[in-house]
Amino acid sequence: MKSVHLSVLASAVGLALAGGSTAAIKANHANLSSANAETSAVDSANPSGRYFINFVEPGAARYNGGVAGLAATAAHVDGVSANSSRKLQLNSNAAHAYRAYLAQQRAQHIAGIESAIGAPLQIRFTFDVTRNAVSVPLTPEQAARVEQMASDPNSGIASVTPVGVKQADTFRGPKFIGADKIWDGTAVPTYDMATRGQGVKVGVIDTGTNTAHPSFANDPACGFSATQPKLFPRDCTSTDGSTGACNGPDANAEAAGDASHNPHGVHTSSTAAGNTIDNTVTPAPLLPDGVTMSGVAPCAAVYAYRVADHTDGTLHDDYLTAAFENAIMDQVDVVNYSIGPTCGGGNPWNDTDFLDMEASDIFVASSAGNTRSNCTSPIGLVANNGPWQLTVAASTQDQIISPQLTVTAPAPVDPQLQNIAINPGSTTLVPADTVNLTGVPVHTYPVNIEGCTASGGIAAGTFGANEVAVLRRGSCNFSEKLTNAYNAGARLVVIANNQPGTISMNTAGAPTDMASFSISSQTIGDALIAFGNAHQPPAANPDVIFANGFELPSFAVGNYDRAAIGQRQGDVLAGFSFRGPTQAPYDGLTKPDITGPGVDIYAAESPSDGSYGLLSGTSMSSPHLAGAAALVRAVKPSWSPMEVKSALMTTAKINGFQEDGTTAWTVDQVGSGRVDLTKATRAGLTMDETVDRFVAANPSGGTLDMRQLNLPSMRNVACGTSCTWTRTFKNRLNAQGTWTPTAVDPAGYHLTFSPASITVKPGFTASITITATATGTPTTDISFGRVDLHEGSSLSPDQHLTVAVRGVAPTPSDTVICTGANCAFKVDQLVSSFGALGCANWTACAPGILWLNRFTPNASDYPITITKVSTIFGNGTGWNTAGDKISVFVYQDNDSDPTNGATPVGTPTIYTIGTPANAFVDITLNPPVVVTGPGDVLIALSNPNSSNAGGRPSSWDAGPFMNRSYFGDASGDGTVAPNLVSDSALALNTDGNAAWNKNWLIRAAGTKGNGQPIVLGVDTAPTK
Repeated sequence: MKSVHLSVLASAVGLALAGGSTAAIKANHANLSSANAETSAVDSANPSGRYFINFVEPGAARYNGGVAGLAATAAHVDGVSANSSRKLQLNSNAAHAYRAYLAQQRAQHIAGIESAIGAPLQIRFTFDVTRNAVSVPLTPEQAARVEQMASDPNSGIASVTPVGVKQADTFRGPKFIGADKIWDGTAVPTYDMATRGQGVKVGVIDTGTNTAHPSFANDPACGFSATQPKLFPRDCTSTDGSTGACNGPDANAEAAGDASHNPHGVHTSSTAAGNTIDNTVTPAPLLPDGVTMSGVAPCAAVYAYRVADHTDGTLHDDYLTAAFENAIMDQVDVVNYSIGPTCGGGNPWNDTDFLDMEASDIFVASSAGNTRSNCTSPIGLVANNGPWQLTVAASTQDQIISPQLTVTAPAPVDPQLQNIAINPGSTTLVPADTVNLTGVPVHTYPVNIEGCTASGGIAAGTFGANEVAVLRRGSCNFSEKLTNAYNAGARLVVIANNQPGTISMNTAGAPTDMASFSISSQTIGDALIAFGNAHQPPAANPDVIFANGFELPSFAVGNYDRAAIGQRQGDVLAGFSFRGPTQAPYDGLTKPDITGPGVDIYAAESPSDGSYGLLSGTSMSSPHLAGAAALVRAVKPSWSPMEVKSALMTTAKINGFQEDGTTAWTVDQVGSGRVDLTKATRAGLTMDETVDRFVAANPSGGTLDMRQLNLPSMRNVACGTSCTWTRTFKNRLNAQGTWTPTAVDPAGYHLTFSPASITVKPGFTASITITATATGTPTTDISFGRVDLHEGSSLSPDQHLTVAVRGVAPTPSDTVICTGANCAFKVDQLVSSFGALGCANWTACAPGILWLNRFTPNASDYPITITKVSTIFGNGTGWNTAGDKISVFVYQDNDSDPTNGATPVGTPTIYTIGTPANAFVDITLNPPVVVTGPGDVLIALSNPNSSNAGGRPSSWDAGPFMNRSYFGDASGDGTVAPNLVSDSALALNTDGNAAWNKNWLIRAAGTKGNGQPIVLGVDTAPTK
């Protein structure tokens, strides 16, 4: 399978270079008082070189009037005016007039900017729907000048922001979630509402599509033809300067001769709304005869917006904004957005394009995000947090079409070893390029079951090309294991999991002419290894030929089938799926909202990937919900996007499991549960919310507590002895109904209701106030409950709201935050720029410098296992050079003063710098370092290697100073932790020079003592 690895800094980073004196840093730190100021500037964190210049006028989607002679253009429904519609009417006279006015205003603003900077602007993108803005290349100095202009209220400039870069987070899935029951009319209010999504437009903002793929052909059964096509491809890497329409030359994910293509958008588009196909189409999917596959809404039209650069696959923010505006202009009904910040988080009120789409009657499904090598724990990292979006986690479905391995001999064979689903690696042979194998050896390597080089590698000639080699995950990365097996003769390798959860193998670096697969189930993997270990083939691997059935093998034998339907446990949370709790100041929101199938999803891809493939990630679950919303909108066209969201959430399947397959999942992991389309369109009650109230709920300067938003989830993480929520419901039945709420109480609280029931006429609304009252001392842990709504005459399926409550927040550490099992260490305040302290080169600072940060966890968080350290290696002149060696040390200290000494912990790690990229890099501590406490954790970096060329390996932020960053002499050779008193002469930064009141950019991450394990050396990051 092609696993797309998409990662980027969440915030732009500018670079300011500060130099130390040319004298060596010795114990007399006063010698450094002559450190010079900024010596150069690099626009490092704006890789596109472009900036948004946002003007003060609102875009057409937000303009509610106020300019003399220009009528409002924002979508609204009053039933009277010519522009009365939930969709934005850009062809109206009012819109034409207002957009012409915006063009005039932009021209005036641009003339002022050009005069100020003394150069013409090279306008790359123009926006006037979601905002009045342009995207232009600027030097950092020009950007700073324009930003200064923005402080003048008469300039017409609202803000200047770098164009950031983002890189992107079927078979069986539609039926698993009940879409077929809407297709055949059994899960809709009346049979004549049966639909496959006809008439609905699904927009997919992604890496592009495959216009020649049969999943997007004009299926006449759905009413598509050459004049009314299924697919509307858009290339949004450029736009028309006057209309803003996307006009790039190629909307396909795969450009001619493009080796860096990304099939992600093809896969998500076909998952949401791909045609119904079988193995008779060309190219044919690997489906058994008589088996079909399709998207969730196979008769919906697809509007595919390519936002990926064909040169390197990156997704620039101005491409994305162009796609958002074009989706509004195209009047799509649903958008899928399987993109987001690499490690989650973000401020949704700073990214209101999605709110503009909701205001224009567009439902948005977004991926929650996935773990990857630089964010290995999913806890507290959920992305796409806007309350106006449906944020989707990922879980399993009950079947998988995939390659399978079956062990056939010698008897008796464990039943678990029949029809084992195996998942392809990301860069090795796709299943379509393999052949079925029958009666071949299944061969383990007991002396080094992980196959890692450090533990002995694999002896040459161990495996044969016509057998299945079996290894275990762990200790080293997949490419190393696979390369070792390949060099030992293997051409088909299966990696067994060593922990609960799924594997999505990044096999980059492994030989591409071999096949590689993984087994997600740890139990099955262990059983396979045990069977193989107990039934080893002879040293000289024979051909396996059983003449007339008389030669019975004494060693493990099995069959490989490149495509078969296998069973698995459904509704199991994916280990990679980002989850809550949401972090302050957004901790009044529960995210994700819902979950859907996102593990081993078989769907369309690009030709270079075999045109079909398995992918895993919340990127795969999100289009399931986009397709689900398309079906709901087809059945209920009068429902608003928020009503659709509430119907999907309140009817979701409640019960499911965490990664171990036995522990019940929680609200913070999956929101309301797994989407269930057998109930969604029959929901009697819906919930709605307004754009104005969403805007007012902004935690930065808003006037409305976000906990008061009318959402299908209720949350209060500082409830105290009592807290309340009020929720308003609209009766969407054709008859009066009476609903009675009942409670599943969260631990430590009791839920009560006022009124005790509601009776609501069709089309009318009613409200219920829910009160949570502590049954004892207010809790310090979040607990979960539920409010069930039952209609007395069974006119509607039961619906539910989720409850998450905590009495009081535990006392926080100001430098270490442990959420669930995950601990994050941070003392810096990095927002947009960083600098460095050092010398012109290593020789000038010999014997090297030690940079140290002091962190203070809560006592209850110990013991803590430190698994990685993160820092920025800048690429300015004299900063860092690829190949330089950096040592990482960990100390434990119990008196809050590292200058009087501390105790080294664990083994120092020596890290070799790659190409410096002005971005955080992760240094894996292998083995991890366990700190037992109490007191402080000290983490230090040093550059004591005389071969180093760079003189400033550690970076700082601009403050405010936290009084937790220290420096001193490195001493030694970097293999032994320096004594902080006698060797290093450590001092607080400000003790050496008051101007150095800066925080080192040295961060760390790990797990608490009772936390989940983190497996090192393995990239488990599926694409979103």
